[in-house]
Amino acid sequence: MEHFIKAFGPISVCDYVRSLGFEPEPALSMAGLQPAEINRPGGKVPSAALFDLVEAASRVTGRPDFGLSWGMQTGFRRFGPLATFLANCESIRQTVKESEKFLARHNWGIKCRVVDMGELSRVEVELLPKGRFPSQQYLESLVVANLSLWKELLGEKWTPAEIWFHHKAQAPLETYASVFGCEVRFGMRANAIVARTLDLDRRETPPDRKVRTIVETMLVEELRCADLCFLDDVRAALRSLIPSGRATIQEAAEALRLQPTVLTQRLTDSGQGLKELVNEARLELIRVHSGRSDTSPQALQQLLGFRDMASLNRFVRQNMRRIRATTVLELIQPSARH
Repeated sequence: MEHFIKAFGPISVCDYVRSLGFEPEPALSMAGLQPAEINRPGGKVPSAALFDLVEAASRVTGRPDFGLSWGMQTGFRRFGPLATFLANCESIRQTVKESEKFLARHNWGIKCRVVDMGELSRVEVELLPKGRFPSQQYLESLVVANLSLWKELLGEKWTPAEIWFHHKAQAPLETYASVFGCEVRFGMRANAIVARTLDLDRRETPPDRKVRTIVETMLVEELRCADLCFLDDVRAALRSLIPSGRATIQEAAEALRLQPTVLTQRLTDSGQGLKELVNEARLELIRVHSGRSDTSPQALQQLLGFRDMASLNRFVRQNMRRIRATTVLELIQPSARH
């Protein structure tokens, strides 16, 4: 299943490539992206394409530390309003919990979790999409960005115990040491920031609760508006799937380019169920076609995706109060009128 991410990521990468004295078009081409695609207002790109772009930028600029340096330049603030919200959470553990909810809801294809190990614990990061190139450059930038968030909460002098990467070193080891200020280990079981468990449950600098409330309210309103658009997208997908009898979670998720679990969770968050939306779509189709002389009972049955006329009749009987058009009675079999 494909994952998508907002276009501000590719735009930031291109801006940084230009700051190094290079044009970003060759990197965009290597990643399979077009300038118009990333500059479209409100646009999204496949997450894998963004991960590929950071690797391509590393090759175009000749900088094996591109991910590290881009991550240092942009930090966690590249995530916009979400960054302000996270910066005012009560602890690192809470930022991970909130990030995971956001990432899953928005289908970015990034996973994070806390693994408690006693005195030390680690926050693991995983990139789900697989693109044209290895995604180590983006992964390194993501770890650097997260580290900048941790320092916002725990103070600039704070350092982790260790940094783990699953891949091999891409830049000189002294570069990693200067960026992270601690031992960086490669070929590990996971990509992670390792720190004292106590550090995950505290913060050194006081959060601004007023700012957090304001940003949280803004994010909730943004989600509310996004949910309305999202439900419209689901309804449109279902209208195209219903006639062929494919209005299922799996088929709808594929049409919307989401994972089935993500679609299910977003419907739950919106207070809707797939069956309700399918019924809504069928009722709307009935209202539209019930008064048309060219719509036969058999045609209506197929249009609504029912296996047989009895299923259509049963649906009409169960939803008679919700069907405003009385002419629908002329479209169904006599058995439904009793």
